[in-house]
Amino acid sequence: MEGGADWYADIIKAIRDSHVCLTLLTPISVHKSWVMYESGAAYAVYSGRRWLKKLIPVCASGITPGLVPKPLKRLQAYRLYHTGDLEQLLKQLAGITSRTYRRSTKKISVVAKLSKDLTGGWDSVQPSRVATRADLSPYRFDRVLAIAQDHVFVAGQNLYTIASSGEHRESILNFLSSRRGRRVDLLICDPTNSSAINAWAKVNPDQAETGYTYKNHLQTAKHEFAALVRQARKRKLNLNVKVLGLVSFGATAIDPDSDNGIISFQPVVNHGPKSGERPMFLLTKTGNPEIFRYYWSNLQTAYRCAKNLESVLRSRRAAG
Repeated sequence: MEGGADWYADIIKAIRDSHVCLTLLTPISVHKSWVMYESGAAYAVYSGRRWLKKLIPVCASGITPGLVPKPLKRLQAYRLYHTGDLEQLLKQLAGITSRTYRRSTKKISVVAKLSKDLTGGWDSVQPSRVATRADLSPYRFDRVLAIAQDHVFVAGQNLYTIASSGEHRESILNFLSSRRGRRVDLLICDPTNSSAINAWAKVNPDQAETGYTYKNHLQTAKHEFAALVRQARKRKLNLNVKVLGLVSFGATAIDPDSDNGIISFQPVVNHGPKSGERPMFLLTKTGNPEIFRYYWSNLQTAYRCAKNLESVLRSRRAAG
């Protein structure tokens, strides 16, 4: 387009003249308003002629059909990283444009490979990306352990997702034992601080429909993490679990002392329908080293002020 051209009008004209609109969905584009706007425009323009014109969502770089946002979710999506889906897409495009489809296994393989999520999703996450599906988020704990080289720090109310999963607990031990010098530090709320627990339970009420209760989750975390620390000590592994009166945020740090350090933050959201939609903020040492050091220093300070879970439980037993 030339300078001064009405690009908006040109885009609308191009949509009107087109036969196919492919909406390419990646962890970045899925949150771009113009991607959704132009897709909606194509859907409206094609209305009534959908046997001739098609709006087709195409997933790439870690986006799956389950992560396609509404209203595009109504439409059947192709996975660009899946060779079978990619071949079906090419056949459909050939039919719509009255072209002959000539299969090229090599080209299909190349495109599928380029479309895969090769980095675990970390480098393509926007600073305020909303994780619409926590189980597919790059903040998943198993991905954290897969990416980390030496040190993992995780803080949260009770880290119940980790504590309640035998697979996660075993993955911590495997991570620590697979290389000398590895370290995992966990920080949760103090399970013996009844005043803090009662106060938090008031603003974080029980969820009858899901069976969630903050107090029960914290008690589960207390027992499971205490047992995990004992297992780690027997195997001479560097696992530490500490407690504070209140941990009102979620934080995960991966290799914070290395050049490739990563920190993610999540505001605490009560378990329920909205818990998977909380914003998650990503900070990398390569992208913003000064701010990274500031936040990591604060996390370290909180951790130094915390008490060891084991010593707190021993004191409670002695007092009781």
